[in-house]
Amino acid sequence: MTFTVAADLPQTAVACPCPRCRQMDILLTFVPDACFTLLSGTNDIGQHQVHRHPNRHFSCSLCGTAVFIVDARPDGSVLRGINLRCVPIADPGAMSVRWVDGAHH
Repeated sequence: MTFTVAADLPQTAVACPCPRCRQMDILLTFVPDACFTLLSGTNDIGQHQVHRHPNRHFSCSLCGTAVFIVDARPDGSVLRGINLRCVPIADPGAMSVRWVDGAHH
């Protein structure tokens, strides 16, 4: 699966302490939906939804890596949560981390 994101790399990544996100070691940045373009791998995408939360999570159906989230906001806008560990030029070790409680919102 390959994609492009028309945005600068963030200084801060978002992390969730829920068991699933911790297990998958996900670090996110959120961008407007229009900034994201999926280039290849549409047949290799798995999708799931966590409980009744409106966000849709997409992962590689071949290796299981969590790649991105489609985050439908209450105001009708849509954001993409990009797993920075899937971005070759990102250096997560150089970013600060902001923890959010994704398990309870």
